[in-house]
Amino acid sequence: MLVSAPQSAASSTSIPVAASAVPSDAPAICPQVTDSIVRLYSAYFRRAPEADGFAFWVNEFSSGRRDLVEMSDFFSRSDEFRSLYDNLDDRQFVGLIYRNVLGRIGDDEGLDFWSKELASGSMSRGTVLLNFSESPEYVARTGTAPPLAGYFNWYPEGARF
Repeated sequence: MLVSAPQSAASSTSIPVAASAVPSDAPAICPQVTDSIVRLYSAYFRRAPEADGFAFWVNEFSSGRRDLVEMSDFFSRSDEFRSLYDNLDDRQFVGLIYRNVLGRIGDDEGLDFWSKELASGSMSRGTVLLNFSESPEYVARTGTAPPLAGYFNWYPEGARF
């Protein structure tokens, strides 16, 4: 399934985000994993993964070298991510995630919750973005397979999207 996600709050331009972005020559691994990686790319960079990068991260995951949390933290240190989000305070960051990932304005309770998680240091920006990427709302929005049962189907107490 193909859906469109807004590129930014100030832009009505959209990009395709779908599991069909998985390259045809990707390593054989279940769609719950490949779709999680596709969602992570689209949540971070508002684009589908390129074939080489996608194959690298699938191999990292399937070999046990990195899990989704480690991938997300790595992505959060990338120049591409930092060019989009580095100049924002925590609340602005969370607000832009709501718009770029979920395609809507965050409610005050959700903005407060995630901003407090960041301000307290209990979550990094990478972990917050991963929570949005793997949220049921984003899974439904992208038409992708849900995360593996038991792997990333938890959310912090009080989490709101």
